[in-house]
Amino acid sequence: MKRCFVISPIGEPNSEIRQHADTVYFGIIEPALEELRAEGLEIEPIRSDQLREPGQISQQMFREIFQDDLCIVILSFPNPNVFYELAVAQCAYRPIVALLREGEKLPFDVADLRTVPYSLEDKVRLVKKEDAKALAGHIRTMLSDTWSPSDPFGSHSPAAWVAVRDPQGLQKLIQANRSKPLSPGIDSVFHLQEDPSRLIKVQTGDVRYIKNIDVVVISENTDLQLARFFDPSVSGTVRYLDAERGVGGRVLNDALDAKLKALIQQENVTLPVWPGTVIVMPTTGLSQQGIRYLFMAATVRGEGVGSGYSAVGQSEVENCIRECFQRFDELAQEKQIRSILFPVFGAGTAKQDPEQAVGFLLPIIVEAMKRTPSCKEAHVLAWVESHRLALRKVASSLGLEREEKPNIS
Repeated sequence: MKRCFVISPIGEPNSEIRQHADTVYFGIIEPALEELRAEGLEIEPIRSDQLREPGQISQQMFREIFQDDLCIVILSFPNPNVFYELAVAQCAYRPIVALLREGEKLPFDVADLRTVPYSLEDKVRLVKKEDAKALAGHIRTMLSDTWSPSDPFGSHSPAAWVAVRDPQGLQKLIQANRSKPLSPGIDSVFHLQEDPSRLIKVQTGDVRYIKNIDVVVISENTDLQLARFFDPSVSGTVRYLDAERGVGGRVLNDALDAKLKALIQQENVTLPVWPGTVIVMPTTGLSQQGIRYLFMAATVRGEGVGSGYSAVGQSEVENCIRECFQRFDELAQEKQIRSILFPVFGAGTAKQDPEQAVGFLLPIIVEAMKRTPSCKEAHVLAWVESHRLALRKVASSLGLEREEKPNIS
């Protein structure tokens, strides 16, 4: 499902502005999206006063503008906040459709904005949904594969914004910031040239649906701080899945966190660990899905309070992958294990370009797998579409032989 941020004057409850804004929202925008929904284009609208989570409203507004698929702007009742948010959306090269009440004129600086005129006084026009249909047409065009954002700044645009103007680059940025996993399954199966019986598989979808893979590698920060249960990350999801849970999914024993803290204390681990460090943890709840071990790989580091995480260097990621295969081989001497799954390191919370991340990842997996006969299958998790496309492209460049019809079961 796509998401649309409605930039609108809000006004005080029961004020003329609020009543007008609500009528436009429910009488024009909602019907427009209903028409598109009937065509299979699902778009969820959100307005700033509908954002219920705690925190600064300005930060939530920026998030919606940058991450949503398009913005609808109501420019009636000239409002400083609305024009400010419009400027932010233009700087971010977001798809924008403006609504303007008939009889009002746009300021000169936004006079060339794509605008849908509307009227709330003409009741027949509202009943026939003429303005809603016009709005739906604009949205349909903007979300088509052939549409690209115009450049309001021309030659004065900062060079750093080139990637944002590129629709594919923009999609990568959106996917890196907002989780939208692929359906679970096997997208591609590749054979090692030296031994066709040993496979590299591209596994799609959310880690929740991974089953019967002996070892799952998860990307962790160098401080070994697990993500919270409901954070949109592999770390948080795996932490929840490995917990002992009771009725309704309530966590009774946070098994992974408890085992990790115990290991840090027993082994006298100094934090932060070196980038590329790999820690082997037996599973608890995940064993029910046929996952026996988690390899916790320190592949991101904190940038500072409030600044998020960034990927460690390429050489450190390469060493980490080799270390994973070495630890796998050591385990295989005692345990009957044959398969391992890697995420696309750096292309999640670290927001690295997926093609660049896969370009680092896949060649090292192939190289290390050749040296690790105990590993019969290496899986790579394509969480979103940009991951899958990057894996296909890099695999092709490496000359990996792909099955024409991979076994989806």
